[in-house]
Amino acid sequence: MHVTIVAGFDAAGPSAGGTRAYAEGLAGFLSAENIPHLLVSAGTGGHTAENRYEIPIRRRGSGLSFQSAIYAHVRSLPIPRDTIVHTQRPETLIPFALARRGRARIVTLHGSPARAIEGRRGRLV
Repeated sequence: MHVTIVAGFDAAGPSAGGTRAYAEGLAGFLSAENIPHLLVSAGTGGHTAENRYEIPIRRRGSGLSFQSAIYAHVRSLPIPRDTIVHTQRPETLIPFALARRGRARIVTLHGSPARAIEGRRGRLV
């Protein structure tokens, strides 16, 4: 079994949000249990540690930039084809499904996406 955790936080960012804490905590648990895994996040690009891979993004802190980077890099990610893909947002699963990467796909919703979008972007969005 191999698990690929995909989270859009910028690893170089100064603060740890809830999604980042969750993803890094899950990666720590998998390490402690000797379960092969890879944590994919936003950043400068390439392997940054044994079980970490940063996808290069154009604009720091942009979910859209991370999402487009996932589409661009999904086929080149160093993951087995039969990995379990675990994302933190539903739209992040789409590139993995289209590229047929991952035996199983799991998404963890952190709060209400609709409420978060309304709070940040307004009711019209």
